[in-house]
Amino acid sequence: MKKLITTVVMFILFVIVSYSQDTITLVTGELVKTKIVEIGQTEIKYKKFDNLNGPIYSIEKSNVTLIRYENGTTDHFIDSRTTLPKDKQLDISAGYFLGNKKLSNNEFKQVLSTNPKAFQEFKASKLNYILGCVIAFPSSALLGWTLGTKSTDAGAYVFGGLGIVSGFAFILNSNTLLLKSVKTYNAGQNTISYKVGLTADGLGLAIIF
Repeated sequence: MKKLITTVVMFILFVIVSYSQDTITLVTGELVKTKIVEIGQTEIKYKKFDNLNGPIYSIEKSNVTLIRYENGTTDHFIDSRTTLPKDKQLDISAGYFLGNKKLSNNEFKQVLSTNPKAFQEFKASKLNYILGCVIAFPSSALLGWTLGTKSTDAGAYVFGGLGIVSGFAFILNSNTLLLKSVKTYNAGQNTISYKVGLTADGLGLAIIF
C-alpha cells in the first residue's frame, strides 16, 4: 500500500515539475521548454530544459511572442511581422484591454468574435477550464478524504491522484489557449477593427473592414 501511495505522489510531483520550466512561445506558435539565462536588447539566451548542463542558445526577440516563467509570470513581445497598430491590439496581462481601453468580459468576447479562429480558441480555453475544475476539485476531495480516513482503498488513491493531475493539466492548457486566442486576434485582424457606441436603437457594435 505504501508503495502505491509513493508511486502516486511521485507521479504527481513529476507532472508538476514538468510544468516548472520557462516556456518560450515563438511567432510560429511553437513552444520551447527552456531555462532563461538572459534577456538582452535584441536576443534571448536560454538553455534547453532537458539539458540544463548543456550549451547556451540564443534567439532573436523578434521571433518570440511570449515567455512564461516557472513562477507563472509572463513577458509579452510584439510580433514584428504584424502591422496591427498597438491601439488595436488585445492584451490580457492585467485585465482585458484593447490598446489602452479596458474591456468588460462581454466586450472582450465581442472583440474576439470578429475573428472566428481566435474565438474558437477562446471557447476551447473556457471548455478546458471547466473540464479542469470538474475533474480536479472532486479528485482533490476524494484524495483528501482517503488520506484523512487512512483508507486502504488503492483505487481511491490512484483515481484521486490522476484526477488532480489531469484537472491541473486542463486548467494550464486553458490559459495557454486563451493566450493563443489573443495572439491569433492580434496577428489576423490587420484589416478589421471594431467600434462600440450609441446608436438610435441603443448600444451597438460596429465591425469595420
